[in-house]
Amino acid sequence: GSGRGYSDSRGSQAPPSQEEIEDFIRDSRLDDRAADALATAAPAVQRYVLDRGVLNEARNSSSALMARLKEAQSALGRDGESGRGGGGGGGGYSDRDRDRDRDR
Repeated sequence: GSGRGYSDSRGSQAPPSQEEIEDFIRDSRLDDRAADALATAAPAVQRYVLDRGVLNEARNSSSALMARLKEAQSALGRDGESGRGGGGGGGGYSDRDRDRDRDR
């Protein structure tokens, strides 16, 4: 194919593949904290972020990603889910879930 697209499933809520996420992280030159935030975001949030394109044009791509994650969570609802349930991979385990489980 010509060029790498992150939105092969544009318009759908299909969670991005691990490869799509890794490519986006590399191409956007994200730092470890930003990469981890994206990797642990809900699948719908990941899809929203990837569909908007790589961040390699931003002065600070990692802080641009954090702003985009926040925007995605606002747009999609507090938990970043679009109201549709669904399993599929463990990538949707958020920091909030981890904290809640640790406190049990």
